[in-house]
Amino acid sequence: MSRSRPAALATLRRRHRLSGLPSTAVHKRRAEAVLLRGRSRPLGPDQYLVPASWPADHPLYHPDRYGQIDPLLVAETVRQTGILIAHERLGVPHDHMFVLGSLRVKVRHDARTTGGRLPVEVVAECRHDGRDPGRTRTVMTARFQVAGQALAQARVAWHTMDAARYQDVRWPAGSAVTGRDDPAPWAVPAGRLPASRVGRRRPRDVVLAGTESGPWLLHPDPAHPVLFDHPSDHVPGMVLLEGVRQAFAASQDDDPGRAATIVEARFRRFAELDAPVLIRRRQQGFTAEQGGRVLLEATVDGPGPC
Repeated sequence: MSRSRPAALATLRRRHRLSGLPSTAVHKRRAEAVLLRGRSRPLGPDQYLVPASWPADHPLYHPDRYGQIDPLLVAETVRQTGILIAHERLGVPHDHMFVLGSLRVKVRHDARTTGGRLPVEVVAECRHDGRDPGRTRTVMTARFQVAGQALAQARVAWHTMDAARYQDVRWPAGSAVTGRDDPAPWAVPAGRLPASRVGRRRPRDVVLAGTESGPWLLHPDPAHPVLFDHPSDHVPGMVLLEGVRQAFAASQDDDPGRAATIVEARFRRFAELDAPVLIRRRQQGFTAEQGGRVLLEATVDGPGPC
């Protein structure tokens, strides 16, 4: 660590404590769920800087026992960053729906927390197709750094849609409309995996039931404040990702619970709230499936050179 880095880190922490965002700016209900600490600032054509803050004691996306940063903390940060930039810089109305298409996160194998909140600078670059205002597509790449030191990188692609387009995509002609906006049918079962096996601290954070070798039933706590921050007509994509992340952790016989460093996912279909979702380990990664149909395909990898 250089001599200048502690001073730069202290300056960043002071700056981040003095700023914040309303939760509605990133489609959250709870203020404590917001990981961004300020508005976006243009750096150049289609490039923006967004301040963020990573708590070492995050209620779900906490470091593993080695201090390794959770890749889903990066995923949630880039998700919020995309929403903020879309509204602030790309002209996307606040009543449009965001539909996640793909996500890739890579965390440095030596990225560790230093205690307290970590002031992170997100440098994001967007490619936005807004020719059809009712349905736009954006691809965003992002770098995450602290006092000039790189910690992680991410790529995310999504569509935004007005109410009519979302209705067509969400419930195509001939499909059933359940009308549900809560996960109430998911009774919390016995037989959830031990929290330590899946790299979580509390039993309520475990989202998988079944044997340690899988396949696993996705069974999150429907009252979980992070996973279900606000009502939705489908299982949130971050819940599916958490299921895959926990399946990977449970599969590590030599070091169960160890955080992954690479998570890559492609979202194929919406997951309904009133039908079981299975997480399966495949030769090339993991899938989330419902009624025999693939909802999500993901690859996850553990610590290694970045």
